[in-house]
Amino acid sequence: MKINSIKAKLLMLLFISIFISFVILGFYNAQSSYSAQDQLVKQSSLNLARETSKFINSYLKSKIDIVKAVRDVMPTDKEFNINNIDLEKKLKLGSDSGGFDMLYIGVDKNGNF
Repeated sequence: MKINSIKAKLLMLLFISIFISFVILGFYNAQSSYSAQDQLVKQSSLNLARETSKFINSYLKSKIDIVKAVRDVMPTDKEFNINNIDLEKKLKLGSDSGGFDMLYIGVDKNGNF
């Protein structure tokens, strides 16, 4: 087929223009799809980080609340000594309820634990 005729030249020009338009549209579609998926992954990661942060915050707050509750029930007028069974029971209760391995008292007056 010779490309000398006007009809052949117009058809070739039409096919080239359609091909170029499909390539341009495909490029923009791929770029748009990539951007949307990238934004979705970023948003998902951000939501996961926020939820993890909330969980860690609530976990630590619950542990701090348990330690504060044990602190509040500790007597202030008694001398802290190792033979005080009441103190030992309160520390054991706080340790068990908080899931701690160990819960102890630090006395500011004499530096004992």
